[in-house]
Amino acid sequence: MPKFTQTGKEIGSSECPAIVLGKTAYTTNQKVLENHRSTIAGVEKINEYRPSQAQDRGNFLEEGIAQWACKQLHAGFEMPEFAHQNKELKMGASIDAIISSDLGINISDPVTQEEYTFNGDGILEIKTDFYHMDKVREEWVIQVHHQMICSGFKWGIVAVLNQKGHLKIYPVPRNEELIDEIIYKVNEFWSLVESDEDYPPYKEPVVEAVNLVEVLKDSNESLDDLCGDYLACMAEARRKTKEAQNIKDGIIIKLESIGVEQGYTNNYQLKSQDIMRKKRKQIETDEEVPGHIFSIKEISNE
Repeated sequence: MPKFTQTGKEIGSSECPAIVLGKTAYTTNQKVLENHRSTIAGVEKINEYRPSQAQDRGNFLEEGIAQWACKQLHAGFEMPEFAHQNKELKMGASIDAIISSDLGINISDPVTQEEYTFNGDGILEIKTDFYHMDKVREEWVIQVHHQMICSGFKWGIVAVLNQKGHLKIYPVPRNEELIDEIIYKVNEFWSLVESDEDYPPYKEPVVEAVNLVEVLKDSNESLDDLCGDYLACMAEARRKTKEAQNIKDGIIIKLESIGVEQGYTNNYQLKSQDIMRKKRKQIETDEEVPGHIFSIKEISNE
């Protein structure tokens, strides 16, 4: 989507997540603040919010993804060529598409399975995400709510083309608490612009462990059983991997003992060669991409 908002005069949708969360994969609240200050001062800065290749990919594929999503949702869409503005709050939104259906749009959240029916016009936010993890990102939800504040629309949908070439569609119902938080953070932002103060240094949020026994006490779910099964399966997988490696080593030794690199039996073709391959070097960059950490450790009662 082309940018119709004005840096230095209004906060755009792509900037809002960093202002609310403090940091996203592409920028921080302080960088957004500095970019606006520079623009107000007449200093031109290169857009650093997104890598240009990702931005080009999204722009070129945007209309096709909108058509695909609307075909699945039995809806129509239009792509506005202007910014929706909330001048009082100094916010502006370049909305990807406005989606509508005369019969209403029935959609379920693929994560929570909750069902929604959206009537009238709403927001269609379009994403190409090649690190997608089958859930809507928090920053996308903030973007859509920013657009709700600017446009007056009451609901939104995020359509994502993922790394597998699949289309994922997520409902975004209006959340008044999030609306209030965005407005608070936007007001804080403009106060810092006027006072020439900075944000405090960003600190990663502290995540506290939750007593899952208490949380799930009214359900029939037993996470202890699931965790035990998982650890048993992983232990068995490690045993099988070691067993397979031992068998592989035995085959290699057998072929080496008879001086054979390639051969065949009644049922299999075999190859066992020593080769030289290019050494690969991983170079760290400043770009961050989504990932996931998962671990289970048995608690000792000793």
